Amino acid sequence: MRSIVVFLGILFNISFHSSTGWASTTHFYFTSNARETSKQWVLGEKDGAQLYLGQLDSLFKRKNYGIHVINQDGQWLAWQDCGFDLLVWDNGAWKNQYQFNNFGYTCSGTILNREGRLYLLGGKGPFHQHVDLIEFYSQFGSWELIPVEQQPLNYFSPWKSISDQGIFLLFGTFSSKRTDQFDFVNQGYFLDWNTNKWMSLKLNWKQNQDIPNVEQEISIFFDLQDYSIVKLQEGWFMLDKGLKRILFLEEAALPIQSSPDYFSISNNQLEWKIGNEPVSTLEISELIAQAKEVASIQIVPQVKEVAPKLRLQTLGILLAFFVVFGGLAYTFFKKRLTKKHSGNSAPFEFTTTSEKAPDPMEIWRQKLITAGKEFYTTEELDAFFEFDPEDTAENKRVKRSRLIKGINESAQKITGKSMIERERQPQDKRYFRYSIDLSS
Repeated sequence: MRSIVVFLGILFNISFHSSTGWASTTHFYFTSNARETSKQWVLGEKDGAQLYLGQLDSLFKRKNYGIHVINQDGQWLAWQDCGFDLLVWDNGAWKNQYQFNNFGYTCSGTILNREGRLYLLGGKGPFHQHVDLIEFYSQFGSWELIPVEQQPLNYFSPWKSISDQGIFLLFGTFSSKRTDQFDFVNQGYFLDWNTNKWMSLKLNWKQNQDIPNVEQEISIFFDLQDYSIVKLQEGWFMLDKGLKRILFLEEAALPIQSSPDYFSISNNQLEWKIGNEPVSTLEISELIAQAKEVASIQIVPQVKEVAPKLRLQTLGILLAFFVVFGGLAYTFFKKRLTKKHSGNSAPFEFTTTSEKAPDPMEIWRQKLITAGKEFYTTEELDAFFEFDPEDTAENKRVKRSRLIKGINESAQKITGKSMIERERQPQDKRYFRYSIDLSS
């Protein structure tokens, strides 16, 4: 059976008790608010002793982070968001299996159980974010990084969907404080379980379908057995994992207006509670008849860029070739022309020009000035730079960053200041735009 996932958010007036009839895997999540006000909640029984949330609260010292509690085939485990400690209930007491002292790196990560093995996927650290996949090895008492191919660096998405074939990540951002990088992603990535290779997800939106604004925060998200569903400003978007398609539901189809105080997932069934409202239950598969297919998803190989070192070596070889060839051509034609103009006529003077070729970045700077537009969205700037619409989001991001850096360097040489700056939109601080200083 698929894991049952229970999230407890803002505390509501209800007692939560377990019974001895747990499924093979049960997963709870308690927010920091719940930790402070619900320490007497009984998680379950093991070895004749009751497990209370308060017992864990005294072991996890950091109070501002939630706690995950997992019952995996009768074995109770506990893990705190942002951390690495993995506690196991053994002979009436919690014992930490992690043998080191580290924290951070796994914030907003996802803990998952696959074929009896425990993994953490992705997270955010103090300086960058990632989608690293790490596995816990009890014999070493540590988490070990799983080698994968073509992992997108500095990438993270809250829309994570786990399936038997692999992991779907849709939208998200590239972000790194080390490089001041921040870009939104309008496609996605897929990690294949069989090959341990990251692939690109290409979203093919239906004609006349409004593409959702990816520059918005995802606050409500559920990952079920066959579907994952997320609420955006436009309504509900559902990923059909088996058929690899995206469905759209009107906001009223799923009456959840804010993050639930509590929700649980079992297979494709969702149960939730908000405030003083009664508990609601819904079989998500029943919504398919109301949903409209808005996009299909293709899993395609990533376009692998040539390494910078290799590009420099190639350019060096080509440059050397042109220098040698140019020198030979210069000598040959000078002799021919000098000989041709010998005699009574004045000797022909072979001259070269010292004029430099125009700087491509300066050409782009002048184009921006000529366009006279002060603000661009990411999509508008990509169109201005004439990027291929079929190119992957990662390639566009890399090209955009290089062009912006080059144009700013060109502007600083001439005016002493940068030309393009990334800033939040004044009307809605969740979104970003590019500001163009036309005086630069």
